[in-house]
Amino acid sequence: MLTPRYRHLIYSRNYGSEFEELIGRGLTRAAIESEIKRITTETLMVDPRTASVHSFFFEHREDAVYFSCSVSTVRGDIFTIDSLAKGVV
Repeated sequence: MLTPRYRHLIYSRNYGSEFEELIGRGLTRAAIESEIKRITTETLMVDPRTASVHSFFFEHREDAVYFSCSVSTVRGDIFTIDSLAKGVV
């Protein structure tokens, strides 16, 4: 989740996220949250063991958005991921 997409040649185009591009672009909170949901879901659904990504929670702080979500696996397990989206430093 924290690996920027397209930055490291070792990772294929299927891995990583574009969170750095969200913060500081003047988007509304609703737009940022929507994009975080989309990016997170797309990033995690690449793995064939992921069944769904749901139950997002957001906390906005200065130049970052902290978030968590639940991930269901194809085996029926559910776990929580905590992450953040922040602008380029």
